[in-house]
Amino acid sequence: MKTAQHLLQSSIAPSTVTNYQRTWTGFSQFVCHILKQSCSLPVSVAQVILYVANLAEQGARPTTVATQLSALSFIHKLRGLPDPTATFIVSKMVQGLRHTSKPPTARLPITLQILQRITSALTITITSHYQRTMFRAMFLLAFYACLRIGEIARNKISTHLLQLSDVRFGHALGISNTNAIVNLSSFKHSSPNSIQSIKIRDSPPMYPVRSLINYIKLRGTQHGPLFIWQDGTPVTYNQFTNVLKSCLAAAGLPAQQYKSHSFRIGRATLALQEGYTELQIMKLGRWKSTAHLRYLVPATLPS
Repeated sequence: MKTAQHLLQSSIAPSTVTNYQRTWTGFSQFVCHILKQSCSLPVSVAQVILYVANLAEQGARPTTVATQLSALSFIHKLRGLPDPTATFIVSKMVQGLRHTSKPPTARLPITLQILQRITSALTITITSHYQRTMFRAMFLLAFYACLRIGEIARNKISTHLLQLSDVRFGHALGISNTNAIVNLSSFKHSSPNSIQSIKIRDSPPMYPVRSLINYIKLRGTQHGPLFIWQDGTPVTYNQFTNVLKSCLAAAGLPAQQYKSHSFRIGRATLALQEGYTELQIMKLGRWKSTAHLRYLVPATLPS
């Protein structure tokens, strides 16, 4: 039986297993600390109902609730136990949540004009020369290389973080106005042992390569993640988004309408305006499907 369970668990992705384990931990804590009940398998339908109600009260999105219920369902099915989520009342609660929840706020693209404004805002929001130089390079690289922020800033499950060794320049660091090559050996949907190279040209008005060179001169050539603080620790996803929000606010832009993904949205939209074909945009953003089409939105700049 142990071998059978191991085979079943091996049939789902490691990230899904991690999410399922996280869900079970959260559910157990809710039952033990909020309901003051013992949490053991199989859980009761009543506990599931109260858990869904609690998630809804906290503002969880319908997709989040569905994912958590899927985890609880899998845990029970794996052990041959009755599924407490497969009941009429639970399904109706999820249906009601879908009807009453507000649609997520649209993410606007970061255009070249907005990129100029938020990089300029770094002089207002950050006093450290090292940090200003680093975040300017991060903003520009995220845009021009069409990167996911998890590729330049560490998050809890970061497995695709760019290293200093992944960046190459056409000339020595002492020479500006050159090209940079970013080699991505690991990214979302990447194949084992595959490398995708992104070429960035240093061009006005932002000069992204020059900004990256200026940062690396301050950073030094020690091995490790590309973007690190002066003590050597990598920049985290939360730290990046906090700085982005501060710069958006300082630039007079609605921070709630721009997210870290807005860099990719802006770059994909600019590529379309520049005449890139659909296949070229897919290659630029490393999309394996037409998912990129939802990013091609009108690049409007708030007044």
